[in-house]
Amino acid sequence: MSVRKLKAMCELVHDVEKKVTALEQSIGKPGDSGRPEILLRSFRELAEGCNKNTITFGVVIGVIPNSSVIPYTFCLAYSPADICVAVTVYNFSEHFGVTVGQWVAVLQPIVNIVNCTVDGTVWVLLND
Repeated sequence: MSVRKLKAMCELVHDVEKKVTALEQSIGKPGDSGRPEILLRSFRELAEGCNKNTITFGVVIGVIPNSSVIPYTFCLAYSPADICVAVTVYNFSEHFGVTVGQWVAVLQPIVNIVNCTVDGTVWVLLND
């Protein structure tokens, strides 16, 4: 990994930490009027269904073409050691999208696990 990419990744992590801290301060932590804590989770740590009080993020590694504009689907990865997830967004504008290399954060992701078989091989797909 180049120094420039490493620096960009460190800046991103620092920026996300600042945003999570600001988000926690705006909604509070447990004990502050009973408000929930926001948890930063990797893709592997996400549970199937709604992950309330959770934020996750990754870099766009591909955009999945669709004959209609909505829903908009793209793939995110956090690191080569982590898993890749497909993200489907239903409330993007017709003129809005993401580009490969862009970092995206997802607040309270709803996760669906899809199993499919291709040529006798079972694939487990995670859709965020």
